[in-house]
Amino acid sequence: MICLAIILWPHCLGITLDESKMVKILQGFYGVPGKEQLTNAIDLAQASFGCCGMNSVINYDTSLWKLQRYGQREWVVPLTCCILMNNNDILYYLDPKPVNETQCQMLQETEFSEYRHSIPCLKYLDNWYREQYLVFLSASLILAIVQICVLLSIIVNCSNVPSKKVEEKKMSELRKPPTETHHTLVKNIYEQDLALQSLRKYR
Repeated sequence: MICLAIILWPHCLGITLDESKMVKILQGFYGVPGKEQLTNAIDLAQASFGCCGMNSVINYDTSLWKLQRYGQREWVVPLTCCILMNNNDILYYLDPKPVNETQCQMLQETEFSEYRHSIPCLKYLDNWYREQYLVFLSASLILAIVQICVLLSIIVNCSNVPSKKVEEKKMSELRKPPTETHHTLVKNIYEQDLALQSLRKYR
């Protein structure tokens, strides 16, 4: 049921990405010195999913990356927004090589449409986030089930120990030779017979 809820109603469970926050993160931290890990993560997403920006390609127009000139002045979007020729390389997103950098950085859509990704990344990131959350939740549930099974087996084994001891005690009692009480009874009867015989002699 939980897995079904994650797929059908992710908003109710709070496992979707906040669109406005994601846009602010991109505009406020992408390309900023000291935020290299975040920049590399966004570059990886754009290059892997074939997308650009969070909810729109124009997210970069009002970003610090563009306003503070952290990228090259003539760039409209980062190179990972471009269609790349080296996407078979392992770390291609760290050294992107556009098929046509000039056309990719054009302002008119008719000029860059064949050389730049125009689909926003938020949808792809949201799906990826839900998949990872589902994997994590499934692994946690499996681990919890295993732990419960182990705990139950320990409890069952511990509860069987006293009953086994009782059975062993009963079996050991059945295997014992006649008890001392029985021997004493036989001895007393024998002594009584001797006493009667001695009385008969004196008569």
